[in-house]
Amino acid sequence: MADGIRSLTLAQEVALLVRLRWRILRNRFRGKNAALELIGLIISGLFLGALVFFFAFALGEGAYFFTSRREYPWLAVLFWGVLLFWQVFAVFFSGLTASFDFHSLLRFPLRLRAFFVMNIAYGVADPVAAASVILASAILLGIAMAQCSLVPAALVVGFFFLLLNILVERCIGSLLERLFAKRRTREVFFALFFLVMISAQFTGPLLAGRQRALLPWVQRLWPYLNILPPSLAASALGAAAGGDSMLFAANVAGLAGYAMPFALLLWWRLSAQYRGELISDTESGPVVVRGAKASRASSQPAILRLLPGQVAVVVQKEFRYLLRNGMAWMNMVMPLVLVLLFALQRGPAHPLGPFAGIARAGDWFFRGAIGYVILLVTAPAYNCFAFEGRGIQTLFTAPVRFRAVLLGKNLFLIGVLAAEIAAVMALLHARGIWPALPGLLGTFAAAAYMIPAQLTVANWASLSFPRKLEFGKMRNQRAPWFTTLVTLGTTLALGASCAVVMLAGGWFGNPWLPVGVFLLLAGAAIGGYVASLDALSDLAEKKREVLIDALCR
Repeated sequence: MADGIRSLTLAQEVALLVRLRWRILRNRFRGKNAALELIGLIISGLFLGALVFFFAFALGEGAYFFTSRREYPWLAVLFWGVLLFWQVFAVFFSGLTASFDFHSLLRFPLRLRAFFVMNIAYGVADPVAAASVILASAILLGIAMAQCSLVPAALVVGFFFLLLNILVERCIGSLLERLFAKRRTREVFFALFFLVMISAQFTGPLLAGRQRALLPWVQRLWPYLNILPPSLAASALGAAAGGDSMLFAANVAGLAGYAMPFALLLWWRLSAQYRGELISDTESGPVVVRGAKASRASSQPAILRLLPGQVAVVVQKEFRYLLRNGMAWMNMVMPLVLVLLFALQRGPAHPLGPFAGIARAGDWFFRGAIGYVILLVTAPAYNCFAFEGRGIQTLFTAPVRFRAVLLGKNLFLIGVLAAEIAAVMALLHARGIWPALPGLLGTFAAAAYMIPAQLTVANWASLSFPRKLEFGKMRNQRAPWFTTLVTLGTTLALGASCAVVMLAGGWFGNPWLPVGVFLLLAGAAIGGYVASLDALSDLAEKKREVLIDALCR
């Protein structure tokens, strides 16, 4: 039998991997709810495709403009755009790719060279990489349309530039995978990353009016960018246009020289995996729980004793999940920081800046801040079973109805929302942004309408379109496509209805009108939420296989 097995060439092995990636994507749409998931994917794909086409057209026009005017150094700006888009968005949108464990390939008799090439080929099929290739191709097409004689040189430069980006993206991904093997390491890194990103938002007010002072520093820094890959690509094209073959070869060699270290690093990382390295997220050493700590942990706070026992246990479990999830803590801090950023635009030191029209209207600024907090905090409710994992089987075997489970999860989220809203109100009050009494009561009444309405839809979406998530991870941690559309549609519908009611108070000259209307809507939303619990409990039994299949993988 062994003699009958035909060894495959490297090209055939790569072709098999491409087929595997396609089958993984195709098989995702063969399960239950696959039609709705496919609809969400098509709609999102059309939107992202239109966006990529728009930027590709802009880059192509820019390349044509600079090439026709012989301003080749400006092509570096276009190459910089492709490089930054590729490397930055490859990290943020890694969850859009089909999930596949590359270590499983090592069960087959692969050579290290084939494993290396397959890793690169699999990365090229990434949506961000495919979009980046389209953007780079648009630049090359614009150059070719402006000057046909540059087509051979543009193809050579484009090949090495794309190869460099592929190697950089795969190398960074492999190193981050090794670095983030432990959950705590991932959480610390991303906490620092978010702090840096948030801090960057405050640079606008600090640098206001100081652009001229920064211009000399930018001019000093600019020459050092000429030795980086985008500038080398632009310089190579300029040399080819001027007939300087030596300078062209030197710049292309520079691009290849940048690619070489990343290729060696990627080879080193894949060699370690090929030799049997296993990256694990488990903590070393046994975990010991002492009796005193266990007894204290099992006790419930006094406030939970006011709830039914089953609901109180679910609330306590959700709280412990929150303590384990560093990403959730960052999501809780983010609304407060952003509201603080907007609130800082108002004050004697900063004459309101671009938010002047909003900040002067205390009612609308206050309503917008509270609505923004509700939007961000309630977003995870549309996939509230994400972190249950195999524990979902316990919920089905335990003597508890799913209405108690849903109610416990929702009450915990309402508690988190109350704490966030209280913090935002204290922050706005400290900044002197406070609405009149009708605006304050109207905002609370609108929140009482929006929250139960969103939770009703979110509970249905959580049962119908579940997706497994893991603590402390960002890769492959996205909601299903259709759930994203449901979340967006619900938010837009509720936001539009709230805006109409609030504007109606101004149209009729009665500031108390929104309060009364929102109270009626809140009563209807709360009644609908309570009535939906039994129906959703029955739906959970019908969706038992869907939930277990999605969360126990």
